[in-house]
Amino acid sequence: MTPGEKYFQAHQDGGRLSLKQAVLANCAACMSFWADGRDDCKMPECPLYHWQPYRDKSADVKRPSNSDGSGLRKWRESQCQK
Repeated sequence: MTPGEKYFQAHQDGGRLSLKQAVLANCAACMSFWADGRDDCKMPECPLYHWQPYRDKSADVKRPSNSDGSGLRKWRESQCQK
């Protein structure tokens, strides 16, 4: 049983998980408990992907922002044009 499976089962049994345990449990379930769970799911659109321990860290996207939101707005506009 992989750590993600173990944490998923603990959650199903009513246990409380840490953030890391919850991420591993969710990733294991999302990937259908595949192999040992130590693989990049390659789904950066997932809200938990940033915390996925096996992700390709070189592909991380830095999202700019500033107090008035103009940096984030410009970034979003540039992403929509791709």
